[in-house]
Amino acid sequence: MEKRVISTQVQEEDLKIEKSLRPQTLDDYIGQQKAKENLKIYIEAAKARGESLDHVLFYGPPGLGKTTLAGIIANEMGTHMKVTSGPAIGKTGGNGSDPEQSPGGGCALCRRDPPAEPPGGGGAVPGNGGFCH
Repeated sequence: MEKRVISTQVQEEDLKIEKSLRPQTLDDYIGQQKAKENLKIYIEAAKARGESLDHVLFYGPPGLGKTTLAGIIANEMGTHMKVTSGPAIGKTGGNGSDPEQSPGGGCALCRRDPPAEPPGGGGAVPGNGGFCH
C-alpha cells in the first residue's frame, strides 16, 4: 500500500514543487501589468545604485500573488527570500527572520499574516496582507 501524506504542514517535497511552479522573473509573471512596471523600475533603480530595494508593502486577500511577487523581487535582486509569520518576527533565535543571520548577509524577508480573529469573535478569517523587506 502506498504511503499518503495528508497534512497541512509544509513538507520538503512541497517546497521543491512550489519553486518550480511559481514564476521566477517579472517577465514570467502574468497579470498586474501596472504593478510589474513599477516594480521593474524600482528594481532597476536599486541595482543601478548598488543598494537593496526599499520596503515594499503588498496588501490584499489570499491568492493575489503577494508572496510570488516577493519571491520574484528577491530573485531579480539576486538574493533569496525567507518567509515567516508576524508572531515569529518578535522571537529571537534561529527563526530565519534576521537578514544578518542569513548566509551571504542579505535576504528578502516576507511576512505572511496569520489568520486573525475578527472583532467580536466568531472565528478566524484569512490574513489579508504581508510585507517584504
